[in-house]
Amino acid sequence: FPPEAKLSSIRLNNYLRYRYSWEESMDLMPAAVIVIFLSIALLYIGNQFRLPSIVSFLIIGMLLGPFGLGLISDQSVIETFGQIGIVLLLFTIGLEFSFEKLLHSWRTVVIGGLLQVTTTIVAITLVTSYFKLPFNEALVFGFIVALSRTAIVMKILQERREVDTRQGRTLLGILIFQDLAIIPMILITPLLVGSGGPDLEGRPYQIGQVAGLLLAIIILAKWVIPSLLYRVAHQKNRELFFITIAGTCLGIAWLTSASGLSVTLGAFIAGLIIGESDYNIDALSHIIPFRDVFAAIFFLSIGMLLNTSTVFRDLNWVILIVIIILSVKIL
Repeated sequence: FPPEAKLSSIRLNNYLRYRYSWEESMDLMPAAVIVIFLSIALLYIGNQFRLPSIVSFLIIGMLLGPFGLGLISDQSVIETFGQIGIVLLLFTIGLEFSFEKLLHSWRTVVIGGLLQVTTTIVAITLVTSYFKLPFNEALVFGFIVALSRTAIVMKILQERREVDTRQGRTLLGILIFQDLAIIPMILITPLLVGSGGPDLEGRPYQIGQVAGLLLAIIILAKWVIPSLLYRVAHQKNRELFFITIAGTCLGIAWLTSASGLSVTLGAFIAGLIIGESDYNIDALSHIIPFRDVFAAIFFLSIGMLLNTSTVFRDLNWVILIVIIILSVKIL
C-alpha cells in the first residue's frame, strides 16, 4: 500500500478504538449512577440498624455484579482501584499507630498470633477430616480459614473507633502475624497438593530479599524519609506533599510485595514510618478522602465475586461451613 493508505488505516484504527472506549465509558455511566443511589439507600438503612458499611457495599456488589443483575461485568478495573483502597486503608491505620505501641504488643504478635493460627489450623483440619476430606485438602483448608482479611477487620475497628484500644491492638498484632505466616504456608502448600516441593535452591535468595527489605526499611525510616518530608514540606506545595506521601506508601508496599510479603503489610509499615515524623497529621488529612472512596470500591468488588446461584444451590452446606468457621475462630 502507498504511505497515504497506511496513514489513513492508522487514523481509522485509532478513531475506532477511541470510539469504542468512549461508548464503553458511556455504558458505565448508568451503572455508576445506580451504584451511587443504591449506596446512599443501603448505607442509610444500615446506619439505622447499626450495621457496618462493609455489609452494604457487599450487598450492592452482589446485586450489580455478573452473578446478580449483571450491570457491571468487567471487574478488572474495579479490583485494581479496590486494591489501591486497601493499601491506603492500611496506610492510614499505620499513620494512627506508632512503633512504640507495636513494640509493647510484641507478645501478642508472637504468642497470640502463633496460638491463633496453629489452633485454628488443627481444629479445622480435624473437623474437615471428620467429613471424609483427605488430610492434605483438610490441612490446606485449615490454612485458608486460619487467615483473616486485615482490611475488613481494621475497617470495622476503625468505624467503631477501637483501633487504639486493647482489643484493637491485640487484633492488629495477630493480623500482622498472619501476614507473616503466609510465607511458610506458601512453601508447604505445593507439597500438600502434589505439585512438587518448594524450590529449596532459591530459598537463601528469598531470605536475603526479606533481610534486605528490612534493612532498607530501617534506613528509610531513620534517615531518608524524615529528611525528604522536611524538604518537601518547606516547599509549601500541597500537590508535591500529597504525591510524596502517596509515592512513599505505594513504593514500600511494592517493595514488600516483591519480597514475597503482603502489599497491605508494606502499606502499614509505610504508615508507621511517616507516623513517627512531624507530618503525620498533614499526611492523614491528605489521604483520608481517597481512602474511603477506594476502600468502598474494594468491598463492592468482593461482593461481585460471590456466585449467589452456587450459594443458594448448596445453601445447607454453606450455612454449616459458616457456622463451623465462626465457632472455631471465636473459640
